[in-house]
Amino acid sequence: MSESEFSGLVAEVTGGRSGLGLASARELSRRGASTWILDLDPRPRCVPARWAVHRRRMRRGPRSIGGKAIDIVVSSAGQLDIVIANAGIGAQGTIEDNDGAEWRRVFEVRVNAVVPGTADTPWIGRLLSRAADPQAERDALEQRQPLGSLVGPEEVADVVAHLASPRSGSTTGVILPVDGRMNTLRVRPGRTHDHG
Repeated sequence: MSESEFSGLVAEVTGGRSGLGLASARELSRRGASTWILDLDPRPRCVPARWAVHRRRMRRGPRSIGGKAIDIVVSSAGQLDIVIANAGIGAQGTIEDNDGAEWRRVFEVRVNAVVPGTADTPWIGRLLSRAADPQAERDALEQRQPLGSLVGPEEVADVVAHLASPRSGSTTGVILPVDGRMNTLRVRPGRTHDHG
């Protein structure tokens, strides 16, 4: 794929400081887009200066991450061609483990055309670090993946860039899993529900 196909285009990635958002921002920038990262934490992280990546601090919530983010980019860049709504969060444990407020928090943020399985991101790393046996918990996560490993952020970023490409203009209304067949989820022994 040509790195110039995104030349002249402006992309905005919410939740772009780490994990899937950062991988997507890097890929869009590598392909030529002027890429804006909008995140709760605006500090730089592993983004080379040669990529046109801009950071703005955002507050969590559907209104602030949506309309406000678009306003910031359009007023500064003069246009906005690609929007990656990547404010990814999740809940840990079973359905019964989480109250209504926690489920509302999850559903108010996460809207995507790309549906990753359990991805090897800093968020997953933080969850694992709080486990009694982080390596055993990581092994369990990998074992529940039909392909035996977590999804790589770069794998998701490639799909995001494909769907954002001007060459994919006729690909609309698609919900594309990048989950290593996670839809065939194998539940851990002794658990009736598991997600995250």
